[in-house]
Amino acid sequence: MARLLEAVGLRYRKARDKAVPECVFRLSREQLALFLRILFTCDGSVYVNRRGQPGVSYSTISRRLAEDVQHLLLRFGFVATLRSKTTRVKNRLYTAYEVVLLGIANVQQFLETIGIVGRDAACAQVAAMSAGRGPSTLRDTIPTGPSFWAHLRTVVANETFAEISRRAGVKIGNRRHERPLCRSTLAGLASAFPDARLHAFAHGDVYWDEIASVRPAGRAPVYDLTVAGSANFVANDLVIHNSTLLLQMARALAQVTPPVLYVSAEESAAQVKMRADRLGIAADGLLLWTETDLAAVQAQLDDVKPRALVVDSIQTVFLPELESAPGSVAQVRECGARLMTLAKGLGIATFLVGHVTKEGALAGPRVLEHLVDTVLYLEGESHHTYRVLRAVKNRFGSTNEIGVFQMGERGLAEVTNPSGFFLAERPGDVPGSVIVSSLEGTRPLLLELQALVARASFGTPRRTVLGADYNRVCLLLAVLEKRVGMPLASQDVFVNVAGGGRVTEPAVDLGIVLAAASSYLDRPVPGDVVVLGEVGLTGEVRAVTGLEIRLKEAAALGFRRCVVPKNSVGGGAKFPLEVRGVATVNDALEALLG
Repeated sequence: MARLLEAVGLRYRKARDKAVPECVFRLSREQLALFLRILFTCDGSVYVNRRGQPGVSYSTISRRLAEDVQHLLLRFGFVATLRSKTTRVKNRLYTAYEVVLLGIANVQQFLETIGIVGRDAACAQVAAMSAGRGPSTLRDTIPTGPSFWAHLRTVVANETFAEISRRAGVKIGNRRHERPLCRSTLAGLASAFPDARLHAFAHGDVYWDEIASVRPAGRAPVYDLTVAGSANFVANDLVIHNSTLLLQMARALAQVTPPVLYVSAEESAAQVKMRADRLGIAADGLLLWTETDLAAVQAQLDDVKPRALVVDSIQTVFLPELESAPGSVAQVRECGARLMTLAKGLGIATFLVGHVTKEGALAGPRVLEHLVDTVLYLEGESHHTYRVLRAVKNRFGSTNEIGVFQMGERGLAEVTNPSGFFLAERPGDVPGSVIVSSLEGTRPLLLELQALVARASFGTPRRTVLGADYNRVCLLLAVLEKRVGMPLASQDVFVNVAGGGRVTEPAVDLGIVLAAASSYLDRPVPGDVVVLGEVGLTGEVRAVTGLEIRLKEAAALGFRRCVVPKNSVGGGAKFPLEVRGVATVNDALEALLG
């Protein structure tokens, strides 16, 4: 349990600093419901207040934890309120944060979908309530103003409020225009008086919330990106969007095989034109069209006959014959299938932009990934200038192929030497630093692995890993202790892939081992050495694939020596740099650290 808490970053945290672990956000819907059920059973409650209004609440002194629970409830369609209250415990004031879900229908749905253990009397009382009766929660309301009521007057002609209320089955007072309307009231109006604007208000998925106050939060550097005709967007970092990448790609294709049709379903033509001007894109064979109706796009393809098609994005286009909203499972599935049929039938290279979830997975139904031939992810850290384009599915080639790009003012620029890019700031002959070669698809990539071993400040040592697999690192540290006799059980160990890189393959095992041993012994690994090898539980060093292309990349960057598995250097093979084979971890330590 201690290692589990440390792995998810909760060990030694105080109650006010706790949060929902990142791994929980990647759980399935069923597992997420179980997690919330246990959470609410421990620190939550179900109740019926004196006015007969039911509610569900969860209380904690950690604001971050309360916000995370509020976010998880939103995944099930529950819009909960976050409020704070001050309590006194043993003459000390504490601020508690409470996540509250109100309304008969919401609470009944919560008990059915998520549930709570215990509170049988309150649960039975809520289950017996009629969802069509009871006071409003006053939360899901639509703000109205003079323009709304003027529009309603044109829809209902000269009918009085009493006649409107009777026909719609709702109650609208003479002074109702001074307050917002409940969504259910608007739904009744839209049903009695068919109108597109009333229907959009009543059945939209926007949850309106009143701005109580605007207070200054201090000074901080921000970028204010203003687009004419729309609201401002303020961000702490300038980021690169996948639309920018595809716009640059569309220009390159248009110069070779025109025409290319870029369908923008998210942004207006003026917004895309502003981005194109910033990137210096002005190709005659590149056509831009703003459209969300996929049937209209299909008709346009017959007139334009493009060689390539970009749809930005699949979550915003829709088919009119389907009643569901754009972005729903049905729309995404059917639009994806329709575009695949068009691409195959007309021979059009088609690129779809897709949204991703908080965890970085492709949003929407999994069938979308099965339909397409290739799935590409644009990855990168917000604090680094590079971006990695990674192929996670490819019917025409190997997966995990990557392209490395650097973000600049004029878009993305290719990094022709990504290994040199990642190693540009590495220190020379410093304990805990080792160079490894990771194979991304068919491309070798040299990365710097860093390890820091220090005496533990608490009883149980910490293990922190960035850019590598946590469980794999723990396994390798255990091999060091058992097979080499290095007492790491009393040491904090921190492992990092410098520059924000990421490694997953076993070929970097020996590099992790040597980096940890180098830091513990305070002896540097020579800076002209590259380390390769998979490490087994008995301390043996196993062979790796793609050794020749890895060593060619290392030699091209000026490395002169390489330590590799002994089984990989047999057969009289010749390599472009000095190679030493090792059979065990002890052999590698003796060769590089003495």
